[in-house]
Amino acid sequence: MITNNPLVRDKYSNVIYVYGGPLQVIDKVLEFLEKGYLLHSHPISGSIRLSCNPYRSILVSKKRSGGQIDKNGIKTILVAIDHIYKSINNRPTPKVFLYDYAELDLELLEKTVTF
Repeated sequence: MITNNPLVRDKYSNVIYVYGGPLQVIDKVLEFLEKGYLLHSHPISGSIRLSCNPYRSILVSKKRSGGQIDKNGIKTILVAIDHIYKSINNRPTPKVFLYDYAELDLELLEKTVTF
C-alpha cells in the first residue's frame, strides 16, 4: 500500500508513506511497478474531483511469477498521471475539508480490500 493519507498510515502497518500530493504517490507506485510489483487498485478511484482531493492510496503487491512487468498497471498509472495533470488548478483544498477527503480515501481503499 502506498499513500499520502495520514489516516491510512496510522491504521495499517504495511504502508509506504509518501510526503507530497497524489502525483508523488503515483510516481512512487510507478517505481514499484517497474520493479515487478502488481497494481491492485485504480489510482483514480471513486468519482471525486481530482483537483480537490489531496490524498491518494493505491494497493500494490509483489508479482508472483517470473520477473515480468505489470504492463497494464503501468499503462493505468500513466493515464492517471495525464488525468491528474489536466485537472490541477493550483488552488489548495480548504483545511476544513482535509479530514473528510482523508476519510473518503480510506473508505475507498478499504472497499477495494474487501472485494
